[in-house]
Amino acid sequence: MSYLTATLTAVPLGDSSSITTTNRTVSVMNIATLAPAACTDWCEAGDGHIFEASPEDQYCTGASRVVPVSDDGGALAVYEMQGPGQSVLVTITHNEDAGARLTLDEVRALRDALDALLSSHGAEGLRAA
Repeated sequence: MSYLTATLTAVPLGDSSSITTTNRTVSVMNIATLAPAACTDWCEAGDGHIFEASPEDQYCTGASRVVPVSDDGGALAVYEMQGPGQSVLVTITHNEDAGARLTLDEVRALRDALDALLSSHGAEGLRAA
């Protein structure tokens, strides 16, 4: 079995290029890019998301914070995300399955509920940490 190995070089928008190997030529068409979005300071990509399909897809995603879940060996992941012109949302997933997207006010309400739950069991609340 043979494989094509090539190094791709960026070409100006609208141009095309080709790569010639010992036994075949492959045409490379330029992929149209969007104007870069202004990324947040916590955006993991930080590249302006220029290769997204549309401006609505140019959202920033922060670093995932993972919490192991002992009952199933899985994990909860929590991260922030923000689309263009939108408020920050916090996403909570379980084992990478779809989860909940919460506003910052909803995150505060969840924090208060967890704090009350911890306190009712004699544990120090979240705010004591």
